[in-house]
Amino acid sequence: MSNSPFQNLSDKNIHIVGVTGLEGSSLALYCLKLGCKKLSFHDACTKENFTKNIHKSNIAFPKEEIQSRSQKLENCNAKLFLAKDYLTNIAEADLIFAPQSWDMYEKNQVLHQYKGKIYNIIELYQDFFPGQIIAITGSSGKSSITHYLQKSLQKLNQNQILLAGNDRKNQPILSKENLSSDDVLILEVSNRQLKYIKYFKPKIAAITNISSNHISEHGSFENYKQAKLKITQNQTSSDVFILPKTLNNTASKARTVQYKALLPIQTNFPKKSSFEQANYSLVFTILKELNYSEEAILESLHNLTPLPDRFEFLYKVNNINFYNDRQGTSVDSTLQVLKHLKNEDTFLIFGGATKDADLKPLIEVFQNPNIHPIGIQSPVTKELSQTKLVDIVPSLTMAVEKAIIKASKNHKQSNILFSPACEYGPYFAKKETNKDYESYKTLVEEYKQNQ
Repeated sequence: MSNSPFQNLSDKNIHIVGVTGLEGSSLALYCLKLGCKKLSFHDACTKENFTKNIHKSNIAFPKEEIQSRSQKLENCNAKLFLAKDYLTNIAEADLIFAPQSWDMYEKNQVLHQYKGKIYNIIELYQDFFPGQIIAITGSSGKSSITHYLQKSLQKLNQNQILLAGNDRKNQPILSKENLSSDDVLILEVSNRQLKYIKYFKPKIAAITNISSNHISEHGSFENYKQAKLKITQNQTSSDVFILPKTLNNTASKARTVQYKALLPIQTNFPKKSSFEQANYSLVFTILKELNYSEEAILESLHNLTPLPDRFEFLYKVNNINFYNDRQGTSVDSTLQVLKHLKNEDTFLIFGGATKDADLKPLIEVFQNPNIHPIGIQSPVTKELSQTKLVDIVPSLTMAVEKAIIKASKNHKQSNILFSPACEYGPYFAKKETNKDYESYKTLVEEYKQNQ
């Protein structure tokens, strides 16, 4: 792509915000390796917590590599602005690398003055990676789809098939070497990464779906939708933009392909849930655009292992099936699972911060006599309390206990489903009274062992 903002990067005055984070530390190490002469690193943490924060955020790497990354950053010659000196001299920057969440924090408001200089890591990938970039965004399903796409492509293609982007468990690729134009980079892209992009231009861009989510950050559903659609804003007629049939066509300059649940997927994978069939259908559509045959694609989709915490069956104990959908952190993702289970007695455990999402579809589903919602005390249960449809308890432990008692009294097959339906981890991590918030699997395992 012409007019790259990253030309002659080693000669620019570069400031990296959030340097102890996964993206920030990867960008910093890349700039150091490149020989950049004017580097400034910023982080809100204290000097005492600098190393600790690097180790905490770089969990995608082996322990030995985390230690090496940390030492390189501690011992480099870059200017370091921490704690009270955070963002000092930021106005002097020619280019600012910032994490995707930078505009969520009050202390970063000064950065709005320099939005024209701010880039994130996926835009640098545009120059760094020599092969094809496939970018996938959406309100739900993008982690599963990028995972399935990588595994399928690894069966079909002998070159490097890399996966990076929004999930902190995926390593940023800036340390990769010996890359070629035949390699493929799959990116899981969030609304926050897309919100301020200027340069990003994937060869294939795809949207899984767009539903009410992150409204508190964007001000309205329309603003959130437009942020998602930015994935195609720099594409040209030589690129491909794939979107669901349910989403109206846009003014994309790319060749547009609309997809839906496909008959070959439904025929070959009849036992998959409707949302998994939709996931497979998008993967199928992308692979067709890469010129693989239908037969080869269908073969590559067999025996794929789903990601953990996505409608994951744990155990059947007595008459109860336990499901873990911990990553179901939007209303839409939880609704998809409940739709699949709508004809069975299902005790839903949920809770967290709503992000101003529209809860009406959830309320509608809660009126199904087969769905029994149990909410962990939080903003979403406060908002739903007036409906009188939700049992509200103080903790995850009590929610599991209540669900088991109720399901056991049922004397017929029932499901207990943990699917938060809203922002879960970031909310409960701050609550002193909810230290058990990540213990669902442990609680189910303990119940199983005691039977």
